[in-house]
Amino acid sequence: MKIAVDYQSVRGKKTGIGVAAQNLVEAIREEAPEIEWLFYSRPKDDLSAPERIFWESIELPLKTWIDKPDFLYSPGFAPPILGSVPSVVTVHDLIGIAFPGNQRGFSAFYWSVWLPAAVRRARKVIASSEWTRRGIEKYLKVPAGRVSVVPLGVDAAFKKAGELSDIASVLARQRIEPPFLISVGTLEPRKNHLCLLRAYDMLRQRGKNRFSLVIVGKDGGTQRLLRAFVKERGLERNVRLLGYIDRRELVALYNAAWGYVMISLYEGFGLPALEAMSCGVSGICSNRTSLPEVVGDTAILVDPENAGEIADAMDRFCEDSLLRNRLSKDAWERSKQFSMTRCARQMVEIFKNEIQE
Repeated sequence: MKIAVDYQSVRGKKTGIGVAAQNLVEAIREEAPEIEWLFYSRPKDDLSAPERIFWESIELPLKTWIDKPDFLYSPGFAPPILGSVPSVVTVHDLIGIAFPGNQRGFSAFYWSVWLPAAVRRARKVIASSEWTRRGIEKYLKVPAGRVSVVPLGVDAAFKKAGELSDIASVLARQRIEPPFLISVGTLEPRKNHLCLLRAYDMLRQRGKNRFSLVIVGKDGGTQRLLRAFVKERGLERNVRLLGYIDRRELVALYNAAWGYVMISLYEGFGLPALEAMSCGVSGICSNRTSLPEVVGDTAILVDPENAGEIADAMDRFCEDSLLRNRLSKDAWERSKQFSMTRCARQMVEIFKNEIQE
């Protein structure tokens, strides 16, 4: 079995889809060593929409025509529209369709025209959640029989602190003093960080902010706005905006945190919540899109647009140690359902079925 992989999505700083794609492919290689792999990518990390279209429509089909794999696997969205090699694609989310107002020019064309056409052409489509599966069938018009759900697995690096030794050094280097809640995700509108800051400010006004707030993620357009709010409300001593950090530091911070907060307006899966759960940490989570599938009843679910409800949930979570400990224990147990090995086995089975067909 020879499988080509569009590895472009894992280049650069590995967040979200890049992390999921890399971890999945590595796990599949361990699960099925008999598979011969061909990895395709460009030297440039991040492609613009026109560059992505050229990569997917010209370069990838040419490479597969030369190498003649059994099929091409695209772990991060769109397979080529052209080409004779069958394709399997994982669609992690439909953010560009859910938030069309955020797309301009070629990016709008990519999400509204190119991506739907490319995904419909794929022989098999993998969704990372039931929520995403329903969106694929509804918005991309892919027949239900061609869509399978394979929940993401969590990287084995995310684990409880018993096997870690550098938590104190990470806290000192990042100038973080416990207790704190952590929120992880690119600083962009759908991650809803501004509402989180408003909720935290409400607690400060009530005199109930005995914990600090640590926000981790690269800038996706809202960093300046968030920093301005922190300064305007006098939260500099209580809120830390760290930007992008490496995996080792992230694992240490999850373990040191009282809990996580993930109040996104939209997620295709919700990998940061699962990472936190694997470190034995629970928290406050949005009740929308795919997140309830991931966390189940191991977190306090909230309306992500209700700052007062979020503030009350953070207060309850931090004040009630029995609740916090119970949810954290349940979160760790639930995280075992999302092992990378299980995910890889499901994918290998799909690959073998596709080749047999």
